[in-house]
Amino acid sequence: MKRYLIILIAILAGLIAFAIIEKLSRNKDGGIKNSHVIGGIVSFITLAIGLLILEIGAAPPESSYVPAKLVDGVVVKPEFIAPTTE
Repeated sequence: MKRYLIILIAILAGLIAFAIIEKLSRNKDGGIKNSHVIGGIVSFITLAIGLLILEIGAAPPESSYVPAKLVDGVVVKPEFIAPTTE
């Protein structure tokens, strides 16, 4: 779900940048050209930063997930277990 939010934020950031640049270029003579390209670049940068943030706390691909359990009336937190190397 987080990745869809990051993609949505990246698209919105690009559209906002496009709208701001487009408004500024209308107010000035010969304003900023190719505002759609700048909006796309802003969107791509936002998406890249968001995806990097997602990967910072990620478990290694070879790890296995152990879901939360109820042990003696106490909830044991879920965890990722790294594979044992022998």
